[in-house]
Formats: sequence, C-alpha cells, structure tokens
Amino acid sequence: MLAIGQGSVFGVWALVIACALPGDAALALTAAEYQGLRSVWKLGYVVGLAHGRALYRDGRSEARDAVMDRCIPKISDTEIVAAVEHYLAANANAGSRPAADVIIDAIAAHCGAK
Repeated sequence: MLAIGQGSVFGVWALVIACALPGDAALALTAAEYQGLRSVWKLGYVVGLAHGRALYRDGRSEARDAVMDRCIPKISDTEIVAAVEHYLAANANAGSRPAADVIIDAIAAHCGAK
C-alpha cells in the first residue's frame, strides 16, 4: 500500500489543480464530478483538503476539528481516499453537494468525529 507523508507532492498538486481551474471551479466541484476524476487527481484533491483544512475552514473551528487533527496524521493518504470512496458509496445523495464539504464530512466520519 502506498503511504504518502504529510509533506507529499500530491498536496502541492491539489493546490496547483485548484489554481488551474477557472474562477471558483475548484470550489464548485461536486462530489459526483470528484468521482469522475482520475485516481491521482482524487488523491491530490483529498490530500490537499485533509492537510490544508485550516485554510479551507477560514479560521472557523468546529468540535470535530480537534478529533480530525489527532486522527489525520495517523492514517495514510490512500486510507483517506478509501474513506471518502466508502462515504460516497454509503451516501448516494452526496453527489450534488460540494466535493470539499463531502470530503471533510467523510474524513470526520472515518475519524469518529461527530
């Protein structure tokens, strides 16, 4: 199994991908569109969100953030992607939601955060 550390190149690629998309397209990506991405793009997108959550939440903090802050460093990036895939399979109605929100919810569920 591929285990990529927190300082991964894929996190950088996620930011490059987000910057390359026109306007708010990176933020407007739905979970259904995320599912259509190639595996390496999914990995980069998920890793970028998982390890860059502080930027995504704009300084806001939820109760589940502390749980996720302790959990994420203990799991591999490919485990995070698998958790997102599992969450999407179990939540068919998530397809129309923003991918970033769904991914954060999936990570929270995987980490046991409520």
